Amino acid sequence: MKKVREPSLGPISIAYMLSLALFMGASFFPEARLWGLNSWAYFPLTVRVALLFIGMTAWAAVVSFRGLISNDTDKLSPAARTMVAVAFVALFASLFYLLRAGTYFLGDGYTLINNLASAHPVVKPRELGEELIHGWVKSLIPGSGLSVALMTYQVISIVAGVLFLAASIFAIHRLFERTIDRVLAVLCLGSAGYMLLFFGYVENYSLFCLSIGLYVLIGLLIVRHKARRWLILPCLGLVIFMHLLGVTLIPSTIYILLRNTSLGARVKRLSFAARAIAIVVIVAAVASVFLYLYNRDYFVRFAFLTVEPGQFTVEGYTLFSIKHLMDMANLLIILCPGILVLAAGLVVGRKKGNASVRPELIFLTLLVLSMLAATFVLDPKLGLARDWDLFSFSGVPLSMLLVVLLLPFGQRLTVNRVAVSLCIILAVLSLFPRAIIQRLPALGPKEAERLMALDPDKSRTSFSTLALYYQGKGDTARFAQIQRFRGLNFPQEQMVRQASTLLPVGKTQEAKYLLQSAIRRDPQYSEAWIGLSRAYLDLRSCDSALTAIRIADGLNPYSAVIQYDMGRAYACQGKFDRAERAWLRSIHIDSNQALPLWNLATLYGERGDAARQAQFLTSAAGKVDAPPALLKEATEHYLLSDDITSASHLLTRYLKKTSDSAYVRKMEEQYPELRDIL
Repeated sequence: MKKVREPSLGPISIAYMLSLALFMGASFFPEARLWGLNSWAYFPLTVRVALLFIGMTAWAAVVSFRGLISNDTDKLSPAARTMVAVAFVALFASLFYLLRAGTYFLGDGYTLINNLASAHPVVKPRELGEELIHGWVKSLIPGSGLSVALMTYQVISIVAGVLFLAASIFAIHRLFERTIDRVLAVLCLGSAGYMLLFFGYVENYSLFCLSIGLYVLIGLLIVRHKARRWLILPCLGLVIFMHLLGVTLIPSTIYILLRNTSLGARVKRLSFAARAIAIVVIVAAVASVFLYLYNRDYFVRFAFLTVEPGQFTVEGYTLFSIKHLMDMANLLIILCPGILVLAAGLVVGRKKGNASVRPELIFLTLLVLSMLAATFVLDPKLGLARDWDLFSFSGVPLSMLLVVLLLPFGQRLTVNRVAVSLCIILAVLSLFPRAIIQRLPALGPKEAERLMALDPDKSRTSFSTLALYYQGKGDTARFAQIQRFRGLNFPQEQMVRQASTLLPVGKTQEAKYLLQSAIRRDPQYSEAWIGLSRAYLDLRSCDSALTAIRIADGLNPYSAVIQYDMGRAYACQGKFDRAERAWLRSIHIDSNQALPLWNLATLYGERGDAARQAQFLTSAAGKVDAPPALLKEATEHYLLSDDITSASHLLTRYLKKTSDSAYVRKMEEQYPELRDIL
């Protein structure tokens, strides 16, 4: 029999060395938009050289001992394999804990901790599962406050990582026949960029990533006829429950449900014209629904990048802008640091005629394309460098696609295993420096500041968080520097503050001009739109007020203040049913507000609903932020109801807020019983 010649490792080695060179070279440009490559930049030069040396030494070891990974002999007993798997998961669990994040500037970490620590956390419907589970776990931990909220995020993050690895080991053991392929596949999944989510990371995406991992693994088992087809449906439901972006998995679900079925066979037998018509109809239906939502809902509109700069474009960040294209390239490198090695491995190690790979490739390709397409068109609100965590959801199928492409089931090509090994090394050299940066308070804020500077307007509120962080640490110099940076780069904040002082004193036109200037500077500044809506309300421009507050709601859809002002705008138009719903939503988001309760009391009074008027009025008066006019109205309500004790308590609060003793004396004259209590 003619011996098959093993392909050359030259192109793979060149791609690997080029990748190392890019990591090292990018480390000298921490301010550049190379955030997928320059994670080494935050370490001293000696550490960077050490990382480079480790990478080169690892390459030499893999190439020199490639005979070991070409050996298909499995000498481990089932018990030994189980022990190795348990040890592997325990090792990673320890690393997750030891390198758990110490700073939380990526994403909305500090905001999320404060929200979860509050008495009534805001629950976002688009990530309902994550929000509910975080709330439930928090209720199981003794105590309260920020420390418990932080512990909740860390526990869920680490446990999700452990479950992800355990599920990967279980499924991959069934998918691959040889131990070396199983080990490489598990290491490939366990070292990719999304794994940072499991290092005590503070965001609502760790369970989302875990659920996607389960979906991918179950899907592969199904197409390999090792699991029941119907299992894909609960997996899909779980992913969507964790985050609405799970709908991007639907095309791959349809493929699994139709594959090797009579219905699927009938679809396959359709003529090209019939298939084309069906596709056009489906696309048209989806496009119609999308356009309907896009034109009616500002939140949907702001969720997507536009092709051309428009009214709400920030910093020229559009679908095909250089910034966005570079960010997408960086994200791919973060998720798959060995992407150049992958490409070289596919060229060198390709093998024709392997029909058994096709179902896995179709399934994973559908997944990767649909998820990357969503990532490409969605607007990263904080800039993709800091919003990488949500947009990394395509990383699991991407890593699995790498495995299936280079380790096809049933093939024994050593060059492919070498390529996967080198991809794993590059992933480790990217992942663990990123985890260490988040762990060390000396490095995390430094990285955050540089990432924020890539998209300053998108990170405007984050600079405020960074300033407070330095102030809390007693670093007055850095605090002052950040504050100066904010003053120079975010003049719109001062405009909004100044407008907020002008509106109460009746200088509405001046306030309106300032707010419009702030919006021109930053069209996605929700506070400016809130102020503009209030200015229009003062001018009785009801339609303009409603438009402005709807824009603010699209930018910040979970704000009690915005819902309150939206109710005012609807009331201005005479649409009191809609106003009522908006005020009730405001109370649902934050039940500690007095003003929406007061407005509802007034509304129910005008409708003649005395019982509900009294209920909401007394509730409003009990809030800390109850204004003096509300306290007066509630006092008179109690007096008319002969509740002298409650009236006296409100009069005492009113006097503390206003020092208006004349009103108190007037009430005492009308109701002498008050003198005995006050």
